[in-house]
Amino acid sequence: MAPILMPPGHDEFPDGLPPTVTKREVIGAQVRAGEKRYEELLARMTPARREAYLALFNCHEGDGCGPLTGRFRTNGIGAPGDYKFMDWPGEAGKFSFVADDISRANHSCRPNAHPHFDYELFATVLRAVRPIQAGEEICISYVRRGVDNYEERKKSLAPYGFECSCPSCVDHVASDARRAIIATFNNPEPVNRNPYYHIKRNLWKVSLIQEEGLEELTDYLSLHHHLRMGYRMMGDNVKAAEVRKREDQLNWVKFNKPALKELF
Repeated sequence: MAPILMPPGHDEFPDGLPPTVTKREVIGAQVRAGEKRYEELLARMTPARREAYLALFNCHEGDGCGPLTGRFRTNGIGAPGDYKFMDWPGEAGKFSFVADDISRANHSCRPNAHPHFDYELFATVLRAVRPIQAGEEICISYVRRGVDNYEERKKSLAPYGFECSCPSCVDHVASDARRAIIATFNNPEPVNRNPYYHIKRNLWKVSLIQEEGLEELTDYLSLHHHLRMGYRMMGDNVKAAEVRKREDQLNWVKFNKPALKELF
């Protein structure tokens, strides 16, 4: 685990950044500081762990960053929240982590698994977002926003040096149309006090997300919560219990814990 961006090293600017410094010079100093920090981290590893890190793919060769930084940028997964080194002055910042197995997972715009960084365990947990068949490859998403359209995803994936051939990319016109609708699911809707209406509409939203293979979205979990509440309002405790099981599964995916229990 390491910071996504390091401040320029003190040895390069012992008196702070001069007023004449350029953005290019600052970025170069940040890159060199980052490479130095990664060298220090690798020096603390066991030989086996160091060898495993150096065996990771680096898709940033030739773009100005060092080999350790390149591997970190290629294989790192963002950690939520702010952290800082104990010996590092200044404010906490955004960190990323490289997981031995999870960082080797390939990408899909329709991921069947989701990595979650657990604060309490200080470890990464990988869970399936839908049933995975025997022999099916386990894939995660390298794209930050799950509802990005084809061109946006293509741009985000360009540094990795591959073209995604998942069904959403092959038939990207239909996929983009579905994703555009899914992106509106949090928009305010007209007031309707009929629980049947909300159940039917939420079931449609769930089915559209499933069709697009985006079960890792937080909205997908929220929809199951709303569905369960709707069934409870209608007095259908059997269906509410069924949805509750799926809601618990999804809560484990996103937060590594079961959903909160109601007080009533």
